[in-house]
Amino acid sequence: MKSSWLVAVSTMTASAVAMAQSTVTLYGVIDESLLVSTNSNGGRVLRLSDNGIRGNRIGLIGTEDLSDGKAAIFRLENGFNATTGSMGQGGRLFGSQALVGVTGNSGTVLAGRQINTDASLIAVNFAAATQWAGVLAAHPGDVDNLYDTFRVPGALKYIAPTIGGFDFQALYAPGRRGQRAPRPGCVCRR
Repeated sequence: MKSSWLVAVSTMTASAVAMAQSTVTLYGVIDESLLVSTNSNGGRVLRLSDNGIRGNRIGLIGTEDLSDGKAAIFRLENGFNATTGSMGQGGRLFGSQALVGVTGNSGTVLAGRQINTDASLIAVNFAAATQWAGVLAAHPGDVDNLYDTFRVPGALKYIAPTIGGFDFQALYAPGRRGQRAPRPGCVCRR
């Protein structure tokens, strides 16, 4: 009887040591605002606005330890409008980010729909949209992508480890084969 318990406990201990460490985290942000217009057809209007400081999102992020300082990672993130409840990024499920990758001592390689390098290196550190003119006034149309509204589908990204305080990233996004680029000014339909 005692030997069977000893075998069971030693088997459980050995299997626990052999398992890799993994984590999955569910996260989200809801940023809803009140917008006051003091001159709307001669009157004052108070309404809800989804134009807060950070975009609304919900997502999953996970890591799986691969040993030797390497880990497999993934991120699935969906944007949404908190006022109406509609999905962001053109109604795509996980349209904000959907990527997988491997990280280790020599850097990180990611593949999938992700943030481009100017947004991940500049916009995050300087928060340009909120520092200089506020969310509703700075960078109209997000022509410089410092609002982080543009995502790169089907991209490969390399993120180098920080060396001497410097960060480096490279992004390559091959186009879809067989698709024609839309002509300027035309509405393209599928």
